[in-house]
Amino acid sequence: MFIDATPEEETACPDRIHLFFKPSGKICGIRTEGPEGLEQSRLRPLLEVSDWVVSRRVVLTLCSKDNG
Repeated sequence: MFIDATPEEETACPDRIHLFFKPSGKICGIRTEGPEGLEQSRLRPLLEVSDWVVSRRVVLTLCSKDNG
């Protein structure tokens, strides 16, 4: 799992999950893409494995850059 993947990482892992966040850090949207797709049974475990604290920090950092 990569956050803000490099081009090399994107090439190695063509299937992706895009998470969209509100400034509060809450998820407001999910999009999947890739040639193989993701089985629904894999989606929840992938989301559970992700570290929401890190995700929230990334969102808050990006939002603060946009506002100042």
